[in-house]
Amino acid sequence: MSRPSGGGFAPKATTTRDESVMKTKQNMNQKVLLMTVGAGEAGRLEETLFEPLRKSIATSEWAHVVLLPSALTEENARESERRLAGQPVTVSTLPAPGLEDDADACFAHFDGVLAQLMDSGVRPGEIIVDFTRGTKAMSAALVLAAAGRGVPVLRYIAGKRDARGTVVPGEEQVRDLKTARMTFRRDLDLAARFLEAWQFRAAERLPQAEAPDLPAPWLDQAAWLDWLARFWGAWDRLDYGLAARLLDQQPEAPCPVSLSRFQPGAAQAAFIRRRARALPEEPSARAGALRDLAADLVQNGRRRLAQGELEDASLRAYRVLELVGQIRLFAHGQDSGRVDPEWEPYQRWVAYKEEKARKKKTDWRPPEPGEDGRVALARQNVASLLQHMGDPLGADLCNPKKFWNLDPRRRNLSALIHGFEAGARTADAGELAETYDRLEEILLREDPANDARIHAARFPFGPGA
Repeated sequence: MSRPSGGGFAPKATTTRDESVMKTKQNMNQKVLLMTVGAGEAGRLEETLFEPLRKSIATSEWAHVVLLPSALTEENARESERRLAGQPVTVSTLPAPGLEDDADACFAHFDGVLAQLMDSGVRPGEIIVDFTRGTKAMSAALVLAAAGRGVPVLRYIAGKRDARGTVVPGEEQVRDLKTARMTFRRDLDLAARFLEAWQFRAAERLPQAEAPDLPAPWLDQAAWLDWLARFWGAWDRLDYGLAARLLDQQPEAPCPVSLSRFQPGAAQAAFIRRRARALPEEPSARAGALRDLAADLVQNGRRRLAQGELEDASLRAYRVLELVGQIRLFAHGQDSGRVDPEWEPYQRWVAYKEEKARKKKTDWRPPEPGEDGRVALARQNVASLLQHMGDPLGADLCNPKKFWNLDPRRRNLSALIHGFEAGARTADAGELAETYDRLEEILLREDPANDARIHAARFPFGPGA
């Protein structure tokens, strides 16, 4: 991207850029004005160029005025600079002749000017751009550059026009146009793109309805974008209670067609309402709720994987493995956190582990019961117990090679405590993706109805849609 010519923002040729920046910062409460400079009418430059420029500048006290001519109109800008002696004026000319009709080149130059101003500490709200003069390409480029940088006010000169469409000298009226509508429209599009990329917090912050007299369809779209970002964001954070409440707080207006792909379907709404319910007290009734959670964590982990968040994806995969063991124990009527030590399969397993340790001359002791007299089993013990019971999934849960690096023997008791280094690296993405495929397979073997759960938990949009 080209930078403005003329040695930065020095009001005079002898003033350095640093001095100019210092002076601008000392007047941070004042505005900076950027103006394109045209050719005016030959023989009538006073009425058609210099006087209108003066009127626009005279509307306020400026900390800085930047004139933006082409190579053809640079002398006009220099003359204006001389006439404005005593004011901080900089001339920043397009880098080469002919660029006044090249909108891309104009945009690059004007954006560079704005960048230098902002680098010096000027905020977008302190800038006004006047795009009245110059070629149409220059005007369009300046408007686009200013709006893109968040400049809130654009200026143009209106008034009574002659037969050629030119404002009659002496009839000029300075009109300020706020960019809030453009910004709002841009933010609507950005919010939809953030949603599509699963960046829910970013989508939730956009857009803010600050512009007056916004079209009703825009406001409806903003309301739906806000709701969708909050709903999917809550679900993505596993905040099922909030997601369920939001299902009953949808905007009154119909969802815009452009956002229909983001709407949750009936299966997803039912899934969320189930997840928001309290866990049943009876262990045998808890298996269904945990199947929902496991299915959701598979899809949540796949989203983390698609976004390159491999460590989070590996933790979710580990949690699913843990849940499968808990689900199977619930199916047998036991809670992995409160196993009855008098349960016959448990006693047989303890006897087997003690005999195995005796033969290998190793030290093994069964978990100690808690104050309630029940035993809490970590994932590796749950998997071992299920395998000893002959549960159809027990062998898979104990297989350290089946699920990438999620071997329970490499972990401590908690899925969140797993050593002193990150367990996932970019090169592991392919293996971790295969692990998620195997997790889905084992869930389908555990209960064929898990297929519907996995589909209901899948977000119907985004990189994987």
